[in-house]
Amino acid sequence: MSKYIKNRFALVTLLIVIFIAISFTSRIILLFADFDQVDFGIFVLIKLFLVGLIYDFVAAMYFVAPRYKNRINHIKKGSHSLTT
Repeated sequence: MSKYIKNRFALVTLLIVIFIAISFTSRIILLFADFDQVDFGIFVLIKLFLVGLIYDFVAAMYFVAPRYKNRINHIKKGSHSLTT
């Protein structure tokens, strides 16, 4: 597995990208599910997807943050070992 992961945050980045891709896909599906009730103006759609991207990114951070809680606490205490 280590030959596929080039740096220590590659897995986290992959999880964030997958989370945002699933959210983006579901947003498009829901957009077309209510096709007749949606305003398809270009600025409305840009705003919709940008605000959604921001919310999805924050949600992804909450999703991956508990995984690195112990490492952050070790760094704060002065122990710079990444083995824990």
